[in-house]
Amino acid sequence: MKIRREKSLAIFVGTCMILTLCMVGFVTTADASGYVYVDAPTGDPVLDYEAIQGALDAMSPGDTVVLAPGEYSIYKTLVKVGFHGSIVGAGMDDTVIKAVDGPSGYFEASHNPVMDGTSAEGSEDYYTSFFLFGSPQKKLAVSDLSLYLDEETFVEMSYTTFPEDPTFYWTGVGEKMWSAIEIVFAQGCDTSFDNVRVTGVPGLGWAGSPRNGISFWHCDGGKHTLSNSILENIGSFSYGPYLCTNGKYVVKSSQFINGQRGVQAFNSQGLNVRVSDSTFTGLAFPGVVSMYLGSSHMTVTRNTFVDCVGGFWALTWPGYPTVGSNYIVSQNTVDMPAWFDFAGLEVWDQSDVKSHFVMVQNTIHHEFMIAPYGGISLNGVCDSVIANNEITGFGPAAIFVGTWNPDLDTTGNTIINNDVQGFSVIDGVWHDFETGLLVPAVPYGHIYLGSASSYNIVVLGSSTDTYLDMGDFNLVVERG
Repeated sequence: MKIRREKSLAIFVGTCMILTLCMVGFVTTADASGYVYVDAPTGDPVLDYEAIQGALDAMSPGDTVVLAPGEYSIYKTLVKVGFHGSIVGAGMDDTVIKAVDGPSGYFEASHNPVMDGTSAEGSEDYYTSFFLFGSPQKKLAVSDLSLYLDEETFVEMSYTTFPEDPTFYWTGVGEKMWSAIEIVFAQGCDTSFDNVRVTGVPGLGWAGSPRNGISFWHCDGGKHTLSNSILENIGSFSYGPYLCTNGKYVVKSSQFINGQRGVQAFNSQGLNVRVSDSTFTGLAFPGVVSMYLGSSHMTVTRNTFVDCVGGFWALTWPGYPTVGSNYIVSQNTVDMPAWFDFAGLEVWDQSDVKSHFVMVQNTIHHEFMIAPYGGISLNGVCDSVIANNEITGFGPAAIFVGTWNPDLDTTGNTIINNDVQGFSVIDGVWHDFETGLLVPAVPYGHIYLGSASSYNIVVLGSSTDTYLDMGDFNLVVERG
């Protein structure tokens, strides 16, 4: 490892330093560049880990750690508390960090000092990830590198300590990384990830490994950007905040391939989330997910969802959040396979304080829709606008409104000029929530207003559109 540091040294002092360093057998290179260079990888997991960890330990605030081209092998999580600066590789395809088995026969968790005592399972927390950044300061930028987890690597437990059996916590779900990159307790710190690839292992346990891709925990404020990146074979979610407040999260021009969710904002308050111009492929869950998000703004626009189990899904819980959010979902393309129990765009707003949704100009194709999901499904949604969406496919209905829970009012929405002419209303199946079974369903029309719908205004897109109104006081305007 070569370390360059900004210093101004007198000749006499410099000579003394050189003599001293020679006595201990270690030489550093110092100049005014503010870069810390990591030598080319050796392929030895201990030496490569020590080189990168040593660079993180040696850097001063504002420094840049520069990784050489090649494939580094590490056996343990890299940890930096109070990080301020950048980590730069030679390119997404040129600098690779690979997690491998270490001397103990597995990839090891590292101690997370900023999270001690926060978990229910133990007083000390250990996490498995490529990078763990605790309480980063001002700036955290990572670019031009790849992180790769081989399916042959055995990962030690993460999240908390079990000294007698390090894999006990994951029994039944498979040993896995907790996150690829973990950011915890960032307060007002801006982060960016550009031209970064994370490649995990699909189908390990219930959701792949690593369990999360790039994740933010207990962070407050700051702007967080993911751009020009590829996250593939990730578990629960590839990118997003959890238990965070007041930050801006921007995802653009990135790819999410296989795994579970792509972008998820979970159990957070006061966020501004924008997901745009990205591609989601082969996900086993909706690509963009909002769960228990309060007092926030989310914009999902110009994205493409191919062979995913849904494009956008929002969920709130009774009594939570206490302040609603605003959503704009527009100009997305959703191409779904058949027989999955999610809609192309789906909302379950079960909170007492409602959020507001604007879903416009989306193109949705669902090969065979299961009732009550369809192309668009609204449950508990109030005072929102669903307009000018194009829906094609086959099933009992294309748009379902207030069909799931009779106690969950779906009211006051404006549903106008949606183009469902390419949608064929046929006999299909209904997902019975109580039994979990699929039961026969008759055609309901292009738009089905269920028993929980009321005071909605529906303007059909064409004279050939059909509907079935089972609600109260809905106004349906037919085309002449």
